[in-house]
Parts: sequence; structure tokens; C-alpha cells
Amino acid sequence: MANKKADIVLSSDAIFTGLTHEPTSGAIAILGDKIMSVGSKAEIDPFIGSGTKVFNYGNQLIMPGFHDFHLHIMFSALSLNSINLFEARSAQEVAEKVLEFSKDCPEEEWIIGMQWDAGYWHDKQEPHYKILDAVIPDRPVVLFHAEGHYTWVNSKAMDLAGVTEDIRDPDFGRYERDKNGLLTGILYEEAQQIVLKEALRLTQNKKETILKEFLRLLSQYGITSVNDLFAPIDDFLQDYDLFEKLDKQGGLTTRFHITPELDGNLDKAQILRNKYESKKLQFSGLKQFVDGTVTGHTAYFLKPYSDQVDICGHPALDPEVLIDRVVKADELGFRIRFHAIGDAAIRLALDAFEEAVRKNGKRDSRHTIEHIEVIDQDDIERFSKLGVIVSMQPDHMAASSREVYSSIIGPEREKMFS
Repeated sequence: MANKKADIVLSSDAIFTGLTHEPTSGAIAILGDKIMSVGSKAEIDPFIGSGTKVFNYGNQLIMPGFHDFHLHIMFSALSLNSINLFEARSAQEVAEKVLEFSKDCPEEEWIIGMQWDAGYWHDKQEPHYKILDAVIPDRPVVLFHAEGHYTWVNSKAMDLAGVTEDIRDPDFGRYERDKNGLLTGILYEEAQQIVLKEALRLTQNKKETILKEFLRLLSQYGITSVNDLFAPIDDFLQDYDLFEKLDKQGGLTTRFHITPELDGNLDKAQILRNKYESKKLQFSGLKQFVDGTVTGHTAYFLKPYSDQVDICGHPALDPEVLIDRVVKADELGFRIRFHAIGDAAIRLALDAFEEAVRKNGKRDSRHTIEHIEVIDQDDIERFSKLGVIVSMQPDHMAASSREVYSSIIGPEREKMFS
């Protein structure tokens, strides 16, 4: 191999390969789009020819690119064009930050915010549409909770979307109401969709603009590959044609592995699998939600919530429908990834994969369960037995206030909190 000369050689006194505990001095030889060799500077010298470009980065760190295994690309891109509310410490502070942000984007019809979390607020004031109305009564506002499974909106947003007091809850999710049965402006799970359908009418030009900015940020942070997992917001934001356009133009500076919805339409899924198989844009599998989140009380538990003893939550889909979809998709060789937070949801996901094995036989399926926040002890060994991958996100483990989270699940379940 050393007879071949490298196109590029990168050298540094701090190269981290993951094979040692600490960065070491060395160099990397690259030919075309492949790494030829990694070693000491002396070991790489034979790869340097008259046409080799050599870059010495002194003591700057060189390491492999990061791979983000769980991302929602267009939603993340949208967040760059929205206000981040995580640092707000009261409902009123959220409203004030949104008001200031609105002054900087007078041309936007909708004001979009992200990452608010009442669990960190100093006061006990609950979010309510009237708090937003007091500062912005004439422009629609939609604010995504930090976990992304519920939103806080003002009355203008509800009016434009047709949310009225007589509206009925969807099969999964709810329109929150106060003690008098009146809407508060908090929309959970599928109840969000009616508002998001109006709020997320982005033009193709805007979609492309925010996606390119997101790609620039990924490159800046050294993220070279991402998994784009289905989320309900994809009904309005997702645009695989845009991904393909940038791919053909050479504009995908990060590899995209797409994971559309497991919705039972396997003909469509097979078309997507065959269509997206380039080096930078690849079909990766199918994704579905088994439940919601703990703080939204939409996670699915084996026993009732500790702070709401009359509910356990329930699955996002009928269990029989979910299992049938898994079995049929598995039979066609699709990989499946499930969002499952509560112990009952995790058990249902494992049951579905177990049924697929029973009917189709065991294979290297790489089926995966995402998040796994609270698990029953009896289900832990089933992951190994069934060959199911555990996909946990460190950020989720510290995203919510531990005090609030613990009060919702109770001390016994907290022992199994990941």
C-alpha cells in the first residue's frame, strides 16, 4: 500500500482514533475518499509523494467524525430559525423572550419557539394561552416543549387552526383543560397536529435555506453522519426530494440515513428503500412511536403514574396493529426502530419483535428501541435474547428536572430510570 502515494496527509501531535485512551502524535494518509493508513509520522512518510498535500495541525485535535444516531433533521433545522427558551425560568419570562424575538422577525406570520420546560421554572405558574396573549395577541405563537411532544400556543394560533372549546381529543394525546373544562393552550401529542399544519407551511426556499444552515452547523461540529428518524412533525416538514436535490448537487456535506414512518404501507417503504441508496443519502429502516413522554403523562406504564393515580398512559397505536406491522415489515427485511419510554411501551415493543422472530425466524435485523427511560427488570435480558439494540440518548437523561420527573414516576420506578 505504501507504494501508492496519498492525495492528502494530515498530521498532528493530537490524533485520537478511539483505539487508545489518549490522543497521540501521528499522521493520516488519505487517497481519494478513503483513509489509507494511520500511524506515526515516520510510518506515514512513505505515503508522501510529489503530488501529496501535507497539512500539519500542530497540537490541534484530529479525530473521527461524530455519528448522530437519533435526529429529526428538518425539525432541528427549524430550531435554528426559532427562539430557544430553555433558559427561561418562568412563564412570564418565556412570554417576554417571545415578545423580543417577535420584534426581530416582523415578516414572519408565525412565531416559533423551542425548548421551554416548566420543570425548571422558579414559580409554579402554569403555562396558559392568556400569558402569551397578554404580550402577543395579534400574531400566532407556537412553542415546543423541550421534549417536543407538546406545545404551548396562544389564542391566535388556536383561532387560525380551528381549535375551539368543543373540540374532541384525538386517539393519542389531548387538549389540556383547566378545572372548569376550558382550554389552556397546551396541546399534547396528536392534538398538536391541527396547529402545526398551519404553523409549518414553509416555502421550498425557506426549507432549503434552513437545511443548508443546518448542514453548515453539522460540519462545524464535526458531525459527518446522522440518522433522520420519523416524527409526527414530518407530516408537514419532511422533504426527501430536497435531500435528494442537495445530494445530486453535491450539497450533502453530512451523510443522511433516513428512517420513515412504519405506517403499514410497505409498498411505499420498498420504493423508498430502492430509491435512496447513494453514498450520502440512504434508506435505513422504519420508525414508529409506541408511547409519548413522562412529563406529558403520555408515556405508557405497567402501573399508574405516581402523581395521577387514575392513568397508566396508553400506546400510540393499537397493540395488535403495531405487532402486525412489525411482523410484515420484518418479513420483508426492514429494520424497525421504536420510540418507547415507559415500561409497558418497552415491553410491547419487545413483544412485537419477539412475534416477528416467532413467525419469520431470527436474523440480524438490527431492530432498535429508542430512549428506554423506565424499564421493568424482567425485560432487560430480552434485549440480548432477541438481538434488539438499545439506543439511549444521554441528553434525555438530564433534559427534564429530576425532581419533577421523580415525582411523576415515583420512587420504585425511579430505581429503573436509565
